[in-house]
Amino acid sequence: VDISQTDFRSLAVINGGGGGGMFALSRDKSTFLWRFGSRYGQENISIRSASFGEVNGEPADSFGFVHIALQARHPDFIHHMGGSINSDGSWFVLPEPSGDGVDLFMRQIDGLAVPIQLTSSGLKSGAINRSPEISPDDSSIAFIHETGETKQVDLAFYDIAQEIEVILTNDSLREADPSWSP
Repeated sequence: VDISQTDFRSLAVINGGGGGGMFALSRDKSTFLWRFGSRYGQENISIRSASFGEVNGEPADSFGFVHIALQARHPDFIHHMGGSINSDGSWFVLPEPSGDGVDLFMRQIDGLAVPIQLTSSGLKSGAINRSPEISPDDSSIAFIHETGETKQVDLAFYDIAQEIEVILTNDSLREADPSWSP
């Protein structure tokens, strides 16, 4: 599909999002990643991906590769905590339960490799790491870090090559939904 010759908004419609929670598109516009939940996520929920060419108007739960599938009373993490896909659509990052908290995990889009845990503050201290956004050059991830006990919400950064997690802010503001400029 030649996106430059077509109205992108009409091509990107996926019917039946079922409560929303996440929709991401790779920067090269080759791959979608989305959350599907039936009945506003109360029965079945899944994280799915598909190449752009697969999108042709069918229901959101009838196509794509299923990365995670849960039934009944899913944990809130999969609905409210976002996700991000890298620039060429080959891998993505999701917040997932870890110990008493939530950490960021990298998954390959083909589903063949075991997910790689990136952050560890969820496991170690019960922190909630959410709303990941992969940088345009795929070298790092901006995300929200919420401490377990105090509920302090700060902007954080993860360097993929160095495997370093850094908290960037420490203030009374409640940072939310980081993004990168192109």
